[in-house]
Amino acid sequence: MEASFAELDALVALITSAVQDVKAEYRRLQYEFPSLDDTKPHPLDMEHTPPKLKRAVQSIHGACAHLSTLVTTPAHTLALRGGDELYKSGIYLSDTLSDAVTGPSLDPSLTSFAAYYKAPLWQFWIENPHSFERFRFSMTGYAWLENMYSVEKGAVPHSLTPCVCTLVNDIGGGLGHMTMHIAKLHPNINVIIQDIEEAVNQAIGYWNGFGPELVANERVDFLPFNFLQEAPVEGCDFYYDCGYEQKANDALCGQIKHILHNWTDDAANIILTNVRKAMKPSARVIIQGYIIQSASEEGMEDDSDLMPRAPKPLLPNYGEGHVIRYYMDIVMMELLNSQQRTLVEYKRLGESAGLEFVKAYDCGELSALEFKLP
Repeated sequence: MEASFAELDALVALITSAVQDVKAEYRRLQYEFPSLDDTKPHPLDMEHTPPKLKRAVQSIHGACAHLSTLVTTPAHTLALRGGDELYKSGIYLSDTLSDAVTGPSLDPSLTSFAAYYKAPLWQFWIENPHSFERFRFSMTGYAWLENMYSVEKGAVPHSLTPCVCTLVNDIGGGLGHMTMHIAKLHPNINVIIQDIEEAVNQAIGYWNGFGPELVANERVDFLPFNFLQEAPVEGCDFYYDCGYEQKANDALCGQIKHILHNWTDDAANIILTNVRKAMKPSARVIIQGYIIQSASEEGMEDDSDLMPRAPKPLLPNYGEGHVIRYYMDIVMMELLNSQQRTLVEYKRLGESAGLEFVKAYDCGELSALEFKLP
């Protein structure tokens, strides 16, 4: 079936026409059109907006929002419009940051979430297991929003994709949806899910429900562990920020996804140091997560060769086009007093744990960072 772009074309035409109306009205009114860099009062701040100009502005607002929603996945649109506990506790964020004690604190028990629910996030989940279960399963859908699976489909070169008798170590993997996806595509890959015991128990049910053939063929193992206190299985070729564990002689691959952003630099250093203890000389660590980029040209200098830069006149970090990662930066501060990190901060974190940065890969919403032993 041939694609129809009629709606897309109609929106572009509407925006173009409305922009011409805006320009005509500004010329008629003899107003200087402001720049986003302008700090002076807007020419219409204290003036009546003529009907034609008002309709043009409303058309641009509506059509741009319609166009953005049309070209974006539904999951992306929904993620920006729902939050339940997150949105409720967000009303305390300003007060928390303004407080002399909680403002500068990195304590995960002194967050706006804890202020609203009278308990830090982890305690809240213990007292509200339905919320914890919902969160675990929501990560599966969130993976599609992030285009997470582009890591396997070539965003990371084939040299990083295990190919012979490989065992993937999913560190802090939760349900293990990412590694299930990879295992289904690659018959040579087996998986170990490593996480806290409660998460591992949920993963067992998830794999029995959505990947029973993998369980039946003994291609997945489930091993509880605490990545703040223990090292993962030794001898892996890759450790990915999403984890799992297995017999030391068999494990060949590991991953770490959406773990480090939960933790302060000190705790993240402990996690990576524990991973380093398990690495053989040829091993690699792959950290998958959001990379925060500067909105200014000057701030882009440190990662300009490694991260994509938006065409002008957009902000170099794509502005609204990458809003999810900045939204999630605030989310992590609200929930755990943690953060998303810049490329420079990830490099520094790896170095502090005794790892050497190799390369950054663009993987849709997320990036994949490769580290090795020095």
